[in-house]
Amino acid sequence: MTRFIMLALCVVIASCGGGSGGERVTDENQGDGSVTGNFSSSVTKGEAKGVAHDAPMIGATVRAYSWEQDIGSTILGETQTDSKGDYALEIASEDAELIIQAGLDGYYLEEASGTRIDLGSNDYLTAIVGYEVGDVIDVQITPMTYLAACYADYLVEREGIGRVDARIRANSKFSGWAGVDILETKPIDVTNTDNVAVNLSDGFAYGFISAGISKTMEMVSEENGIEPHSSRYATSISWSAAACSDISHDGLLNGVNENGQMALGSYLVTADFYRSIGASILQFAQSAQNVTGLTTDDLFTMANQISISSDEVFGGVAGQPVDIDGPTISSQLAPNSLINGSVSIDFTVEDALRVQEVVFYIDDNLYATAQPNNPTLNWNTTVFTDGEHIVRVVATDVLGNESQESYVYQVVNSGAAVEITSPTLVNTLSYSVTGTFLSGAAEVSSIVVNGEVAELDQEQGTWQVEIDLEGGVNLVEAVITDSLGNSNSDSVNVSVDLFKPLITNDSTIATVTNFNGQLNTCDPITLSNETSNNRPICLNAEKVSLDGRAINSNLYNSGEGYIVLGIDFNDPAGIHGVFTSVSDLAIQYQVELNDQITVDWSEAPRQDLQSDELLLPVTTEYFGDSFYQVTTEDEFRVSFKVVDQSGNESVFIFEFMLDVVTPQINLTRMVENEEIFSIPFANREMINSNSIFIKYEGTTSSIPYLISIDSSSNHRIEHEYESSIRENRYRVVTNEHWP
Repeated sequence: MTRFIMLALCVVIASCGGGSGGERVTDENQGDGSVTGNFSSSVTKGEAKGVAHDAPMIGATVRAYSWEQDIGSTILGETQTDSKGDYALEIASEDAELIIQAGLDGYYLEEASGTRIDLGSNDYLTAIVGYEVGDVIDVQITPMTYLAACYADYLVEREGIGRVDARIRANSKFSGWAGVDILETKPIDVTNTDNVAVNLSDGFAYGFISAGISKTMEMVSEENGIEPHSSRYATSISWSAAACSDISHDGLLNGVNENGQMALGSYLVTADFYRSIGASILQFAQSAQNVTGLTTDDLFTMANQISISSDEVFGGVAGQPVDIDGPTISSQLAPNSLINGSVSIDFTVEDALRVQEVVFYIDDNLYATAQPNNPTLNWNTTVFTDGEHIVRVVATDVLGNESQESYVYQVVNSGAAVEITSPTLVNTLSYSVTGTFLSGAAEVSSIVVNGEVAELDQEQGTWQVEIDLEGGVNLVEAVITDSLGNSNSDSVNVSVDLFKPLITNDSTIATVTNFNGQLNTCDPITLSNETSNNRPICLNAEKVSLDGRAINSNLYNSGEGYIVLGIDFNDPAGIHGVFTSVSDLAIQYQVELNDQITVDWSEAPRQDLQSDELLLPVTTEYFGDSFYQVTTEDEFRVSFKVVDQSGNESVFIFEFMLDVVTPQINLTRMVENEEIFSIPFANREMINSNSIFIKYEGTTSSIPYLISIDSSSNHRIEHEYESSIRENRYRVVTNEHWP
């Protein structure tokens, strides 16, 4: 759940007069992987069974906890999922409201891309169920049940509703949104070739919801300029985590959590982000990954209901229908191409649902109707005059949504014609001019460009020639002449940009280490490419991921404590007045660690295309899931590359080291068994350690902590953060008085 991130520990108590000095324990698991939680054997055992499905979660750990005690309390049952994500969990519990959790390890395959996602300690889904002693219950564990669990927790913690009512209300609400019973309906893997449907059952509908989430996160990947599901924040399991963080804050799915506006990389989260899985379901249905045989026609009603939901979690405001746009249209023949005789022009027409009709107009006159699945214009140009003609394509989908695109083509059936096709914005004074030509009744004898004779390829109908340009704007004219002396021409303005983009520091605030492992003693600095490599920068171990935070200056100047690299950029006009606007500049970044590329050139996250400022957080979203597993001697090099439309580029480099420091965690001790205090201090070595259970609850943490009780240090609590880095320690004497 969301309230307690610190997991409960079964602590072995040793006499303070001796012993080995405090045995270390890691969450519920000892070093050999065994579970330290106590399973009750005094009650009749029951069973929960179902599937863990964010796509099938294979080899995932499934555990049951009491909701009242929360995740991290005594484990009431544990098992693992099989190769299909199925599980059967034996439960030893009295009548209770239970949390069933799946994840922590294992993996799943993203339905939209096939990418394997390995699950870590923060990757899980949950479900909340009512349980009576000895029951055998069906419990599916999915993104929808996780949302319901998080909403139920909100109802209990924020609105004071009883757990039973909160559970019933939450599961009912998200069953209504999904259109299926989210706990009892078993989702079907829609990418498995064994699962062919004759109709849309609830199981297939549930499976398509999961696939729609995967397709949505594929879109988030594309918006951030990365490969599908290649970064942690752009995965289906992260969709669920973001939705839980969102709804746990205020009971709404509106893109706002306790940290403010949420974002996945540079993609801002809104209510429509969640409802967009409706449209994503239809997009997935048209992909090769859908092997069920079901089509968009089968899925439309279900997907549309998800998209238009006006439930109170969306503020009571209805969403857009799943498809309000007409088909997309593109031509396979470039505009302004030269054509003659009888030609066939192929078009690509696509729609989220299905294309119903494609009609061609030439010069606003109806010319032909095409097959929707193979829209080709067969055009006899000989009955048209030479010159410019406009082809208009009108496409309609099955809902009546219409779109249209127009293309200009040059008809040449008498005489010769020439076209310049080379770029009209370049960064060099030596210009390679290329183009196409058509001959009429007579052969083409020459093409001359600004006084230079071009080389012709008569078979392909193409030509090329090198000419010299000047900085600024140049008129380039090509003149074609046939063997009868007839001439024709084409001309373009070619702009020459000789100036590279400028990049400067957008100085941000950070701190540098004093090498004492204490975050609060790090010294503040203004971070720039000149100061970044003087001393290692302090990286708060709790600030290695954005966790849905939007990228803005608040990350570093409002107490958030993130490391953020900042640049300002523009493209100077120079003396010739040719430049690229800020919004059209391409910006990439690359990360190297100890001279090895860890993140190759990737699109940088731009918060506003009209802004000349860019901020890049030093977090897992942009530096990789394990970037912080370094020492103070490991060297980072982060390069920013800005490229204008003419191809000029500039590079700006930050070099730095990191000191990953653990912040203080404030803990409250809760003793489940008071036996520890009823026995004199000197005799506590006689206590049966299995009977002692102490729970520590702290502030929200995004990383795991290890807690040990040191028998030689007056019961001092030691917090250690270890994740294949090194040991970072924070020690504090408890405020409790231990008799």
